[in-house]
Amino acid sequence: MPPALPHFSHRLLADFGIQSKFGADKPVTAVALFKLYKEYEDGAFSMFGSSGTANLESFVGGGDAVKGALKTYLDAQKQAKAGQDAANAAAEESGEDITVDMRPFQWRYCALGLSMQGESLEAADHDIKNAVNFDGPLAAGSARSATSARVQFSNADSYFGGYLDDLKEGPGIYTFATGAAHVGMYGKGKRDGRGHMILPDGGAYEGEFAADKFHGQGQYRYPDGSVYTGSWAEGRKHGAGVYWDTSGGCQRGSWVKGVLSGQAQYDQPAYRFSGTFVRGSLNMPKFAAAHIIADSGPTLTVTAEYSMPPGSEAEPGLDEEGNAVVDEDAAQLPSFPKYLGLGFTTVALPLGAEADVSFPPEQAGPVPLPKVPTFSVAAGLKGGVETAPVKVA
Repeated sequence: MPPALPHFSHRLLADFGIQSKFGADKPVTAVALFKLYKEYEDGAFSMFGSSGTANLESFVGGGDAVKGALKTYLDAQKQAKAGQDAANAAAEESGEDITVDMRPFQWRYCALGLSMQGESLEAADHDIKNAVNFDGPLAAGSARSATSARVQFSNADSYFGGYLDDLKEGPGIYTFATGAAHVGMYGKGKRDGRGHMILPDGGAYEGEFAADKFHGQGQYRYPDGSVYTGSWAEGRKHGAGVYWDTSGGCQRGSWVKGVLSGQAQYDQPAYRFSGTFVRGSLNMPKFAAAHIIADSGPTLTVTAEYSMPPGSEAEPGLDEEGNAVVDEDAAQLPSFPKYLGLGFTTVALPLGAEADVSFPPEQAGPVPLPKVPTFSVAAGLKGGVETAPVKVA
């Protein structure tokens, strides 16, 4: 006796019909489309859903909520990558292929009906392509426009946000399959206006965008923990800014296309370097107070020359997929005390007394690092103190 066939329950997924006008003499093409797709749990819509905010606009403007969501997203990406690497290693050792999608997802389906004038599906090509990736209001023969829509791209990127005339517009969330993510405003299909972006290597930007690039006022936290706050233009530091390095030093000046140029100052606790920067070199006096602390000065100066290694100050360029573009041949900007011995030459005897230095310098504004030491001639050098996070204006 043959085995009994399994019982399948039936469920109506869609009911699609067209009402035609009596006597109509124009041909009509009707398309019924059933879409089955994967929605990844680390995608744009999931990020918004887990935030608990009432609407997308509130979430995008949330500040701390966005930072928390992006950190959670990046941690999940790292964990997923570690799991994928472990699975690949196990599969290679066993000689078996991985046949399942390691990225957590849920199956989604959508039933759509389209009708338009004409006798051929060629006329519906634009609408069918929209229906495949776009989950939002659609009208036959019209461009996509919505206050919020979910989009799953073929390369596993995802977007949740506004659309206007077939382009991303207004508040939105975009997650890259590479692990990068952006939460902020869009204009004419590109990142434009205020936003937050996190990169796969852990770098994070908060500030203004234009045409998909850092542009305007913004703060970038490098993967090594250093922070730049100031002006940007077309993805590079450009204009007045403040850079805090990993040793707690503060550099103030003006950048031109990513290169510190002109009059600038570098502060460390009990040390101050001040001078004129040009591309590839720096001539500056050296201020020192570490070993001459007294009740009232003196702080001495000495004129010196310093040669900066070529290729320093490389910018976190981004490719079209949101990955950081790294120049492997670029020299890294050294931090104090590594400045000593790198082309530093005394060219004059001490010139006399100067006003006592203090740290952090007041002119640098709020300190973006979690802990920094303090120094004054009267109190001396003290250990790091906790500082509040800096909000970019």
